[in-house]
Amino acid sequence: MKKAFIFLVVIFIFISSHAQAAFVLGSTRVVYNAGDNDVTLSVMNTSTLPYAGQAWTGPFHKEEGNSPHSDAPNFVITPPVFRVEPGETQKLRFILATPPLSEEVESVYWINVQEIPPEPKNSNTLQFAQRIRIKLFYRPDALNELSASEAPDSLKISFTEEGVSIKNPAPFSVSFLSPLLEDKTGKKHPLDALLTLLPGEEFIVKCQPCGYTRFHFQSINDFGGIDDHGPREISP
Repeated sequence: MKKAFIFLVVIFIFISSHAQAAFVLGSTRVVYNAGDNDVTLSVMNTSTLPYAGQAWTGPFHKEEGNSPHSDAPNFVITPPVFRVEPGETQKLRFILATPPLSEEVESVYWINVQEIPPEPKNSNTLQFAQRIRIKLFYRPDALNELSASEAPDSLKISFTEEGVSIKNPAPFSVSFLSPLLEDKTGKKHPLDALLTLLPGEEFIVKCQPCGYTRFHFQSINDFGGIDDHGPREISP
């Protein structure tokens, strides 16, 4: 039993040491404003080995956006396939290729960056190729005079026939961190499924009857920082 335990610990340490991502991105999100010729994202190789990589974009709400072989890309990326030496950085350039989803509100896409590890010298070596995925926000000219930072505070939280409605009326999306509902006893209930609300989207927490009284949440801003918005009373 003791030998088996030691064996499992060794395997865990081996996998953990090889499962760390080689690539580190220079940002947790990218904002592309209309009128920009392009935007860039840096990819740093933190490993001791040279790594290749592949990058592509995809629709935010479509699973096929996770595949480099999905529909025509929304953005041209140069270079789409690249090689990064240990400790070096590769800059990726994004250029809008097709019209955005809307000229009135913000559109959201995924940026996918796939690691391609070098061929192992030992054929018995277990390798892990990590994929990093971050959001790209495209903002049309119509939003030039507006501020994305005000979107979280404009959320409408109210009771409906189905339960509690959390609606985003703003032309910007809202990315949530640690959203939860507080009930009459003060107990807090996490909303793990509430990650992002696109412009005009609504998230329904089904409950009947509902004993919730307040909504707590933090949001992630354009710089990847966290903004705390305090508790919000649920409107009748």
